[in-house]
Amino acid sequence: MWQEVLIRKSLPPSEIRLAMIVQDSNLTEKALASIKEYTDSNRELPLAYRKMMNNLTRMTPEDGLKRVLASFPMPSKISDSEIMQNYRKLLDAGGLKSHDNIENIVDAGLKAYNDGNMEQFSKIQAKVSKLPKLSKNQRSKNKKLVSKLSYFKSLAPTWTLKFKNKMPEGKKEGDFVKDIQEFVEKANKSLKSLHMGDKKPEMSIKNDEIITHVGNPTDFMKFLKNTEGMREIYATNLRLYGPDLESVKDITSNLSEIDAFIGQNEKMTPINIRTYTHVVNYLAALAAITGDVKKFIPKKFNNGNNYPRSAILTRTSGASTSLVLNPYLDIIISNTFDDKWYDQIFKGIRMRGFTSDKLARSIVIKDIYDKLKEDTSEGEESTYGVNLNIFNEIKPDLKTGTDKANLKKLREYIETYPTVKNEINRFAITYQENRLDELNKYFTLSEIESIKEWWDSLDEEMKEDIEEEEGDFGIRYKTYEGKEVESIKDEKAYAVVLFDDEELGPNDFQTRLNRIKESLDIGEIGTDEKQDAFKQLRRVMFSESDKVSKFTNLLLSFEKENDTDNPLTRILLQTEQDAANYMDKLSPENSLRFLGKLSPRLTGSGIDIAATFKAIDAVEGNKKVKLAEELNKKMPNFLNKAKSELIGGFDLTLKDFAKNPENYNTERKFNNVIRSSAIVAKEKFKEVKLLVEPQPSNALSD
Repeated sequence: MWQEVLIRKSLPPSEIRLAMIVQDSNLTEKALASIKEYTDSNRELPLAYRKMMNNLTRMTPEDGLKRVLASFPMPSKISDSEIMQNYRKLLDAGGLKSHDNIENIVDAGLKAYNDGNMEQFSKIQAKVSKLPKLSKNQRSKNKKLVSKLSYFKSLAPTWTLKFKNKMPEGKKEGDFVKDIQEFVEKANKSLKSLHMGDKKPEMSIKNDEIITHVGNPTDFMKFLKNTEGMREIYATNLRLYGPDLESVKDITSNLSEIDAFIGQNEKMTPINIRTYTHVVNYLAALAAITGDVKKFIPKKFNNGNNYPRSAILTRTSGASTSLVLNPYLDIIISNTFDDKWYDQIFKGIRMRGFTSDKLARSIVIKDIYDKLKEDTSEGEESTYGVNLNIFNEIKPDLKTGTDKANLKKLREYIETYPTVKNEINRFAITYQENRLDELNKYFTLSEIESIKEWWDSLDEEMKEDIEEEEGDFGIRYKTYEGKEVESIKDEKAYAVVLFDDEELGPNDFQTRLNRIKESLDIGEIGTDEKQDAFKQLRRVMFSESDKVSKFTNLLLSFEKENDTDNPLTRILLQTEQDAANYMDKLSPENSLRFLGKLSPRLTGSGIDIAATFKAIDAVEGNKKVKLAEELNKKMPNFLNKAKSELIGGFDLTLKDFAKNPENYNTERKFNNVIRSSAIVAKEKFKEVKLLVEPQPSNALSD
């Protein structure tokens, strides 16, 4: 019959076909046989069938059958009770809840083991050994089950390592026993570190054979490869005796750190991430992990909206990827805002734009190194206030060798310890803050180089005319500490322009230059993108107006490119807005863009910055000023709300990691040893006190 052709072809993907099957006992049996074929071969049932049946299981059997039959009413040759019986058989057929069933079995086995009920454990172990292997899709969807299963299978030894030659050439009586004992002791020490409580899988020796903790030679070799020191002691102590690696039935799997952690129901208890320091510690912990850590980037706000893609930037060095805060996000979460919010925001932009984080750190570290080379007494501080006691461990190593090599050692030491790194970063920020006024007082070296090129390009007659009117032209270089230096090659130098030994900073020089232009025909001084950015920062930070706020002054300062242009809207619509390398550039435009993209993602902030920018573009004159001033008054509340929500994204991610570490895990090399990255992350988060000590529990729970 055509119905039989359909069932042989596939399981019913629709309720219409299901109605045909439940009203025919023969077709029902064929469908059940088809389901068994899937489960016996460890294949998932077709997606359409699973979706349909899972939807029906949410209803009572009576309501579900009623709905199915309504889709294809037809005279039936069997009774209503038989139809219901057929329907229930299909509902109860394997495959729909197989994951939960397996996990329940494994959980019961682990509980029996922890309770010391070895008879029950053995029964469940035998049952688990007969289960088909999880499919690739099953393993991907239920990583926690995979770890539990791996741990469960490690709890009883199942394979014995035998030896073919117990007296090889060069060995004497007693060497064999001594060598295998040393190997087993080393192996058990490694296994002990993976397991909590009294019941730990271990190797033993019986009749000159090693009873291992795994089920086959393949997993035994994995254990050797993935466990520090085991491969070496195997080669030294066992290989000469001809270990028999003949394969047997695989009923166990190689145990990883994450498997042991989850299988033993260990817990991580995260603190509540509420402060900027917590976020800094979070990133410092990840920086101490080699390899890719992008899984730890926050994905969601607590309100369910997506976290800004550009909020966390990635930095790749070799095989490692570290995370850094977008500078605008960094400024927001490191401040508490009031009516001086504008100065707070742009103070951070100015600080980082003028003295980079990298440069500030280098200056602080170089100062520490110079002090450590001296015979400093205990408790002494560096020039910038760093307590030198935290470097006592490495101080002896800096007494010899070149400065370049020693500085590298010091930087590596700082990177190794998150708390030390955070301390250096804190003093680097202080250094940046102490240099803020320099932007208004001095030129950067790139700016002064352009001024020098401009002066050198003038003919001698023009130079004489300028100097006759303004005085002798010159340039003076100073360090950040105010010490005068001779060369522009000093990377820590600022500069001023001189006319008759009078020092002129950017504003004074521009005023003088405008005066010169009125009487003499001279060209403009060339600039590049970086110099233009410094000019923008000066314009933003040092412009004053008694009539409007600095924020309003900024918003109204952007000029139209043509008659139809809307400058604020244009800033928001720049295609580079989500590109990390673009957002990493410090400018007033990028700060406005970041804030505009952020506001729709927040709940309860009370404003939509992007919509307000568009409204400002749509009006003229005093109406622009009014809208801008209204927005200015609302910004402190918005920024404080944004701070809370942005920090909350890290809190959400840490809590998810603590609950589901398997989703953040990869197995890779750490210092040439294969380890679980989630366990390494756990250790680093503990170091910075974002996690408390995990508490072992014998009771299994979700």
